[in-house]
Amino acid sequence: MGYRHMCRLFSGGLNEDKFFNNVKYLMRLDCDSYITGEVSVDPFKIMADKEAIYGYVGEEEDMDYVIEGLFDFAEKVLPTDQKLQYNKMYQTHFFIEDCEWFRSGPYMNYFNEIDKTGNIYIKRWGDAPIKYQGVMRLVPKEKRIKFDLPYRHGGDL
Repeated sequence: MGYRHMCRLFSGGLNEDKFFNNVKYLMRLDCDSYITGEVSVDPFKIMADKEAIYGYVGEEEDMDYVIEGLFDFAEKVLPTDQKLQYNKMYQTHFFIEDCEWFRSGPYMNYFNEIDKTGNIYIKRWGDAPIKYQGVMRLVPKEKRIKFDLPYRHGGDL
């Protein structure tokens, strides 16, 4: 259950916390995320300079049994003509996001619709595919930044 609470928190629940009302960008690093070398760029400056909304380090595919119905639900709530992959997700163990944008109407409406289904808890819809579907449907490509950082997630360092 704790994992599902975390999924709810990082897919949108965090945006409900008033603490972040005065925060421009939030960066997440999981407890098993590692910066493995010198970072030669300032990711926050890059985000600000480009007025970016979402920064990430990678994408991967999620397992079908934990995203059952998510793509169709996202398509119902946020229809798009884009050819999105149903099982794609961001590697959300590292991200930088524009707190103000994520608190805004369109994303929070999407999150609230997902939250009402209970499927974060019932089906284990995770924050990574939820965030991917929302960002890909709402955020213009030029406002999404893939960072190339000396970064690793999981395992021993």
